[in-house]
Amino acid sequence: KGNWAFAYGQLQQPGGKALDATFFTDKGYKEQAAEGLFDHNFQALLQKKKGRWVIVERALGCTDVCWANWLGRKGVPADIFPQ
Repeated sequence: KGNWAFAYGQLQQPGGKALDATFFTDKGYKEQAAEGLFDHNFQALLQKKKGRWVIVERALGCTDVCWANWLGRKGVPADIFPQ
């Protein structure tokens, strides 16, 4: 909507195979996966700047509504997010 977009999808390997969360070695993803706290999704808030989409916020493997705190960002239309 305008210069804002929300993306939500499933992480996968080339060829469509499900991504093993232990693939990630940083930010504690491997430990989260071991505890069952990693989902195979991604969420991103994008803003168009100078004709190009730029990732403003992102969340990987979130098991909750990680985008909820993005609602309050100045200028972001609330209706781009799932209801």
